[in-house]
Amino acid sequence: HTTDFQVKVNYSNIQRTIQYGISNYNTYFFDSIDELIEKVGLSPQQETILPKQMRWEFVHKDNSDLNILLPSNPNPIFFRGQNKRYQPCYPTVSRNITTHSLTLQNLTPEEQISIIVNLVKSKWFGDLLEETPQFQWYKEQNIWIDKLALAQHYELPTGLIDLTQSIDVASFFACCKYENDSWAPMKSGEGVIYMLDWRLMPIENRKISAIGQQAFPRPSEQWGWTYEMNLNEDFDLLPFVKKYIFLHNEESSTKVLNKFSYGKDLFPDDPLFILADKIKKSKELPSQIMNSILDDLLNDEKGLKGCSKNEIVRSISKQFAILSEIRLLDESIKSKMQSLWDSQKDDFMNKIGGVGFSVVRTIKNRS
Repeated sequence: HTTDFQVKVNYSNIQRTIQYGISNYNTYFFDSIDELIEKVGLSPQQETILPKQMRWEFVHKDNSDLNILLPSNPNPIFFRGQNKRYQPCYPTVSRNITTHSLTLQNLTPEEQISIIVNLVKSKWFGDLLEETPQFQWYKEQNIWIDKLALAQHYELPTGLIDLTQSIDVASFFACCKYENDSWAPMKSGEGVIYMLDWRLMPIENRKISAIGQQAFPRPSEQWGWTYEMNLNEDFDLLPFVKKYIFLHNEESSTKVLNKFSYGKDLFPDDPLFILADKIKKSKELPSQIMNSILDDLLNDEKGLKGCSKNEIVRSISKQFAILSEIRLLDESIKSKMQSLWDSQKDDFMNKIGGVGFSVVRTIKNRS
C-alpha cells in the first residue's frame, strides 16, 4: 500500500540547499598550512634560475598599437589566500551588499549608492594614475596599463578578486593579518587557500587577467592576477574553485611571516599607496567622474536604466561633497613618486631592453 504525500518547499529553502551543496563541493580540510602544502603537492613559484629564461614578454595588444608586459609561460594554476573564509566571498565593490540581484536597479538605494561611490573612487584612482611619472613613461613606450587591476591591487573597491601565481604569496595572506600598522601571525581559527586551474574552467568563466610587470612596486612582487566577478557572484561558490581549509597555529604562521620579512618583501615603500588610501577615505567626490559613471550605469541594461540621475546625485550628496576640483595628488606625493622612479628607471629599462624579456606577437583569445 502506497500513501501519497506532499512536501512544501519555497524558493529560499531550495536556494539554501543548493548553496550548501556547492559550498561543500571541492572543499578539503587540513590540520595546518604545512600539511596542506605537503599533501596537495603544491610547489612554490620559483624565480628564473638562468638569465636566458624569460620572466616577462612584450605582447602585442589586440586591435591596437599598444604592448603589454605579461608573464612568460605562466603557470595555469592560480591561488588566493585569506586568513578567514568568508561566505559569501564578494569583490570589494559589492562586499556589503545583502540583496540578491544580478542587476543594480533591484538593489536598495543604500546599496546602489555604495556601489556607485566605489566605482567612482576606482576610476578616480585610474585617472590620477595618468599623472604619475611611471604612467607617462609607459605612455611614451606604447605600453598598456590595466588601471582597474592596479586599483584593485592598491585596495580600491572594484569588481575584481585578487589572485596570484605563487602559493607562497597566497600562504602569506592566508596565515597573516594586518593590525596596528604591521603584519602579525594568525594564532587560531581557520584560514583558506583557494585554487583555480585555468585549464579546467568553462570557457565563459576564464576571466583571469595578469596585472603584468609594472613600474609600480607591488604587483610584480606579489605575482598579481585578477578574476572578474559579476554582481552578486560568490567566489566561494564557484564550482571550479577548490577550497583548502586549514587550522592556524602561531608557529607555522610566524614561519610564513618571516619568509617575507614580516611583509616588507610584498609591501615595499610605495607613495602610490598613500594616494590610494586618500581616495578610499575621501568624503569628497569629483563631479566629472561621478557624471561619467552615472551615464554608463543609466545606459546599462543591468545598471540603473530608467532611474533619475538628479535623484541619485541628491542622495549621494547627503553623504559626500561632490566638487568640480579635488587635489589629492599633491606635490609631496608627486615628488616621492618621481624619486622612486628615478631610482628604479634604469634597472627597469635594462630588464626590458636586455635579458629577461622576449617579444611576442599578438595573443588572441586563448579560449
